[in-house]
Amino acid sequence: MKTILSLFVLCTIATRLVAGDPVTGDNPDKSGVTYGGSFGLNVASGKNAMYYNGAPDKENNVVSILSNEFVRESVYQQVKDVFVDTIYPQKMTYHTAMSVAGFLGYTLDNRMTVFLQLEYMKLSSGNIVQFELKSPTTNKYASSNYYDAEIKAQESRVDISLGLHVPFTHKGYFNPFVEASASINFVKVISDEITFGSYSTSMVYATTYNQTYGNTSTEGYSQGGMGYGIAASAGVEGPLSSKMSYNMGVGVSLKKINLLADAGLTPHESLYLRFLF
Repeated sequence: MKTILSLFVLCTIATRLVAGDPVTGDNPDKSGVTYGGSFGLNVASGKNAMYYNGAPDKENNVVSILSNEFVRESVYQQVKDVFVDTIYPQKMTYHTAMSVAGFLGYTLDNRMTVFLQLEYMKLSSGNIVQFELKSPTTNKYASSNYYDAEIKAQESRVDISLGLHVPFTHKGYFNPFVEASASINFVKVISDEITFGSYSTSMVYATTYNQTYGNTSTEGYSQGGMGYGIAASAGVEGPLSSKMSYNMGVGVSLKKINLLADAGLTPHESLYLRFLF
């Protein structure tokens, strides 16, 4: 959140430099259709990233992968030992992600704007799974009793939001506003892999393996689904020219993400800069 607030301040300064001298007096009536686009930085809840920790209770899990003979042999060639126990990550996080969005609204007498927004982002997550070795003293590939394998996962998210944008003033270049919206989201797992040294394999549960060549296929299969959420944000807005304006805000939202079976509403944070015409 500190990173997002710092970038918010920098964007404010940059917008002021671009805009030039302030506007005096009330802005003229701007009722009617408005449209534009935005980009943002997003911090997603790590609770949903626990979907990728590889534990036996997850759809994509290490046990299922290692039960395959080809994969097990490939892992042995990397480790030169067998595993007697597994320690799964107890915490997973998403990396801060960029997003892009399209915006379509209708402004009512400068008092408020009813809007529809379509937003896309790609999230990534990762952590280490530790495997306890059976013969660590004779294993030249590990310096301790444990071998570290790396999990890397990516997912895409599309949010469709319907909301209200309400400004408080119409003077100058920095006019405060608030927004509130309800949304539905569509999540799709792009990849979920585990790496042992130079060998990587998909952990997607439905992956089928060619026992001879080790080829994998997930054709026609996807993980994820539709969720929902509510959001609120606040920021500043103003004109950049006679035909162009900006909105810059910090937002918080609660979202139900369709990954974990028992997931409820989870908090998300964002910083966005929107340009409107």
